[in-house]
Amino acid sequence: MQETSIQEKDILGITSRIGNVLIIIQKMEALLKASIIASLGSSDADNKLSKILNEDKLTLGMLLQQMKLRVELPDTFSATLIEFLHLRNLFIHKLFLQDWFDLKTSEGLITIEKFLSTLLSKGAIAIRIFVAFGSKSNSQLSKENINMFDKLIERIILTANTDFGDKSFEQYTDDFSKDVSENYF
Repeated sequence: MQETSIQEKDILGITSRIGNVLIIIQKMEALLKASIIASLGSSDADNKLSKILNEDKLTLGMLLQQMKLRVELPDTFSATLIEFLHLRNLFIHKLFLQDWFDLKTSEGLITIEKFLSTLLSKGAIAIRIFVAFGSKSNSQLSKENINMFDKLIERIILTANTDFGDKSFEQYTDDFSKDVSENYF
């Protein structure tokens, strides 16, 4: 009887994590759209976002090329973003179809957790790059697009898990900016 409750607790934990990952992916997509607007312009941004999310190499290449004109991207960023998009598409469209997706065994739960961790680690890198890119692109954006980007960042912060450990929000954002500057630009 107790093993069943532990299993139910584990299932609840992993399904809760899946929900959290979905919200993080939505934030990433919003940042990606903001980056598209910042680098490729606002005309047809939704269509360009859709193409990139569907791993259209031409549109993704145009975005990365425009970003490289403004900031120095890490050599591995293109591969990281491509892998993130692939994992995102598997997560959004085909997760439960994967043979390894099994909520009834500990091996299945471990495999799902590893997949989610990999997806999140690739997403964390991409989010840092897109936030930094948007911040550095502000001088080249229209006032309307600057306001849109600022509101997006404000909304991401408002809906984020606000556990910064022993740091204040300002210390955390300063460390975040320093991390981005030192590791990505």
